[in-house]
Amino acid sequence: MTFGLDWGLAIAYFTSGHNINSKLFLPMALIYMLIPATVAIIVQKFIYKQPVKCPLAINLRLNRWFAVAWFLPFILAIFNILTDSLMVTSHRQTSLFHLGMSIFSILTINTFFTSIFTFGEELGWRGLLLGELKSFSFFKANLIIGIIWGIWHAPLILAGYNYPQHPKIGLALFVVQCILLSNIFSYLRLQAKSVIASTIVHAAYNASAPLVYMFCGNGNDLIVGVCGICGIIVLLIVNILICFFDRNLNTLLLDN
Repeated sequence: MTFGLDWGLAIAYFTSGHNINSKLFLPMALIYMLIPATVAIIVQKFIYKQPVKCPLAINLRLNRWFAVAWFLPFILAIFNILTDSLMVTSHRQTSLFHLGMSIFSILTINTFFTSIFTFGEELGWRGLLLGELKSFSFFKANLIIGIIWGIWHAPLILAGYNYPQHPKIGLALFVVQCILLSNIFSYLRLQAKSVIASTIVHAAYNASAPLVYMFCGNGNDLIVGVCGICGIIVLLIVNILICFFDRNLNTLLLDN
C-alpha cells in the first residue's frame, strides 16, 4: 500500500514535467514522507483492528535516549566532516557566524520541524514493520527494513535526489546507508521504548546533513557528504560499536 501510494505520487509528479529542482518538489517529498505513517495506522486500526498507540510504540514519556537521539547525529556530522577532509581536497570556507547559526538551527528548529515529517516514516518502518519482524534477529530485521526503506526512495533517487551525478549507482549505495541507519534508529527506538526516539534521531540526522555539505565542497556524490562513502564509513563504525557494546540486541527486540 505504501509503495503504491508513494510511487504513484512520485510518478505523477515527475511525468507531469516537474523535477527535483521544482518549487513543488519539497511539498511533494513531505507528503511522500507522511504516507508510511498513514498506512501503518490504517493497517493497525482497520485491518488488524487493534489499538495504535502501544503496538506502534507511540510513547511520549521522556528518557535519556531521547537526548541521545537528538545529539548523536550532530556528533556523526562532525566525524563525517573529518572523514570527508581525508578523502577530498576541495573544501568550502564558511564564517564562524554562519557556522554558529547553522549549528544552532540544526539543534533547535530544524530538528523540531523535520521531526513532524520523519514521524511519517518512522511510524511505518520502526513502528509497524519492526514490530512485525521481531521474531527475527535484530540485524536480520533491520536488514529487511533497510532494504525496503531504501528501495522505497527509488523514484526520488533515480530522479537525481542525493546523487545527481550517479543516480543508479547512488540508489544501491543509499540502500546500504538505509540498512546501517536502520540498525542505529531501531536501537534507539528499542532502548527508548518509543518510536519518538527514532523520529528525533531521523530528523536530527536529516537536519545535520547540510552542515557536512558546508565543508565538503562539490566532490563526487558517491564519496562526499552523509550519503556518500564518507558518511557510510561513519555509520559503519557506529554499527560496530553497537554490536560490540550491547550483546543483547535480539533480547532487546523481543522485549519491545
